[in-house]
Amino acid sequence: MPKATIKVNLSELIWVRLFWPILILTIFVVFLLGYAFLIKPMIGETKVGRSLDLKSREKTLLDQKNYLNGLKNLQQNYQKLDQNKLDKLNSLIADKVDLPIILSQLNYLAEENQSQIKEINIGSIEKGEIHLSLQLKAGDYLLFKKFLAALEKNARVFDVSSIRFSAKDDVYSLELKTYYLE
Repeated sequence: MPKATIKVNLSELIWVRLFWPILILTIFVVFLLGYAFLIKPMIGETKVGRSLDLKSREKTLLDQKNYLNGLKNLQQNYQKLDQNKLDKLNSLIADKVDLPIILSQLNYLAEENQSQIKEINIGSIEKGEIHLSLQLKAGDYLLFKKFLAALEKNARVFDVSSIRFSAKDDVYSLELKTYYLE
């Protein structure tokens, strides 16, 4: 009877026999590298008092609790305020751009202080600010001061950024800024 010969490829034999040991060794090396490059540095930071230190975390927690207590106190104080005072405070800055009201307020202030607005130019309107320039004809410096005092006492907030004047015409040029919430 003839002998049967089995041809076995040596590389296949090694692959089949060594597959599981190679896989286990690879997984072990991955875990070892993960420990060496990720976990061990974090442990070192904790020991030296860096970002993972318990004391620094406790301090951060205490700071956050103090901030929260401050917000609670602010909310309690807000709730204690009189509603009329809140309405008055909210009226200081308009909710939206309302140019007709702004122009009528300026005109009213001028008339009340024996002055006349010769020209109003609306500048930029952006980021909660409205820039205006106006030319005011006042009889003299005292009337102009009276207009500025009325502008300062007005319910709406106006900031005067520059003043220029012409003595011969009694014309004062003002650069104003007012605000809105949107």
